[in-house]
Amino acid sequence: LDVSLKEFDEAVRLDPQNTELRLDRVAAQLSRKMYGPAETELQQILAAQPGLSRARALLGQRYLAEGKGAAAIAEFERAVELEPNRVEYSTILGAVYLAEGDVERAGGVYERSARRNRGSVTAQLDMANFHRLRRDWGAALDAVRVARALDEKAVGPALVESEILRQQGRKAEAEALAMQIRGYSPSDPASYQALASHYRQAGETEKAINEYRRLVREHRDDVSARVALAELLLERKEVSEAAGLAAELEKNGLQTAPRYFLQGRVLLAQGRPREAVAAIQQGLTLDPGSADGLYARGIAERMLGLEKQAEASFREALEKKDRFVEARLALASLALD
Repeated sequence: LDVSLKEFDEAVRLDPQNTELRLDRVAAQLSRKMYGPAETELQQILAAQPGLSRARALLGQRYLAEGKGAAAIAEFERAVELEPNRVEYSTILGAVYLAEGDVERAGGVYERSARRNRGSVTAQLDMANFHRLRRDWGAALDAVRVARALDEKAVGPALVESEILRQQGRKAEAEALAMQIRGYSPSDPASYQALASHYRQAGETEKAINEYRRLVREHRDDVSARVALAELLLERKEVSEAAGLAAELEKNGLQTAPRYFLQGRVLLAQGRPREAVAAIQQGLTLDPGSADGLYARGIAERMLGLEKQAEASFREALEKKDRFVEARLALASLALD
């Protein structure tokens, strides 16, 4: 709900016994990182209604925000126990187990959810993605096809199947499916960008660029297609066209993190690191958890000779994304200087 906290406070004052309204306010507080008030209200609600699954899940989210994995697991386990057919609780619980390094328990959560919720695309897709994580492509393909049988035109499962086929080396099948997905939902970027994304992931840069150029012409309001095209152009050192795309986004007055990160990358490619830092920092203000943004800031800081700041940026990027190879290499390079 797009409601201010003052409006929530007034609504709760007028209807203090409305638990769902109070939980909506808690969700709004969590989204604004107001963890103390959120936890206090949740504890009050749970003291009166300990079997309220949504309150348990929100408390789990609150613990996750502070990195308290064990406490979060306990709350999500309780939420799943109370409402086993609420697939999103199992989805999050499995993800927390994976983050804690407990792959076996994560698999158990997803398997039980898929078995209980045979008619849920999400539950079957969770199972497919778990098998992908373990690189068990055969089991992943079986699971994703169960999900697709439930909704043949669902974009998400079809994209996953295309990716699995690509990872199996079945290039022609993957490309053919990506071309089909393009027509599933003409208004959904995930759908009409499917073929471009496939080419990009497959390392077929020229085909990806041509497809993104077509998308930019046909979907003039799609920011993500412009950003993806510009990123590919920068990888090819085609700075002029990438700068033109960034300038278009700036001219349109777009205030989003991807736009500022792209602007920063273009400025870096143009040898303007001081301006790049300023642009990237604007993006990080909007998306402080972006590992890519932190890494780009570190690159710019290093170009300016600010090695301590660059090291801090690279380390922060690794905190956000542990398997960030480029950030690790950048840190190793700094140590050798």
